[in-house]
Amino acid sequence: MPRDKSEVPCGRFSDPGRLPDNSQFERPNQTFQGNAGMKYKMLTNCFNLVLNPNGCIYHYFYKITPPVTSKEEEHHVIQQAWSQLQKEFSPFVVRCPQHIFSPHWAQHDLEVKCPAEKGFKAHTLTTEMYEKFTPEQVNGGLLAEAEVVLRHIIKKLAQPLMHEKVGRRYYNNHDAMEGRAHLQIFSGFYVALGTFGFSQPHMHIETMYRALHKRSIIETVASSLET
Repeated sequence: MPRDKSEVPCGRFSDPGRLPDNSQFERPNQTFQGNAGMKYKMLTNCFNLVLNPNGCIYHYFYKITPPVTSKEEEHHVIQQAWSQLQKEFSPFVVRCPQHIFSPHWAQHDLEVKCPAEKGFKAHTLTTEMYEKFTPEQVNGGLLAEAEVVLRHIIKKLAQPLMHEKVGRRYYNNHDAMEGRAHLQIFSGFYVALGTFGFSQPHMHIETMYRALHKRSIIETVASSLET
């Protein structure tokens, strides 16, 4: 039987039938006339972090000689030099490997002798100035490696509220809410550093809850059905 070429196939994408012309369909009117807007105030859980206009973040490199062979050895050397680093840079933040950040400018390079102990060799830790982050750079989101400083500040701000650590979050087990079917709910929070492109860095706070089941899921479902 010859095929009727006027038919349009449906449901078979491999059928080479003709498709209808889109010009046959009526196009909706895309012109919309809006009204004058209003000003709104929006409350969010994001808080801007602003560096003091009179302050800077100084970035230093540290070098350990002879080179360390493990992270444990590097941490041991830094702990040995910690008192000297505090005296020179305090307050300061260390980001392993090689980075030290401080709001203070050191007028000379630092050299600390670390004796051999606890199975580790003797080392020498030296520091040198690398770059300076101005308030305009930090407040504009140009942080690079200095982002670790703001993360440290956020951690210190949230430290008094930290209770029991579960993963990367902290929960308070003292005000647990007792629920049905032997269920306890702990309140907690999540704090993180965020940036929107090259905008000002901000602290993001999110509340959350974690459920603690004292029974298996089968026992919980059975108990809920009974009640």
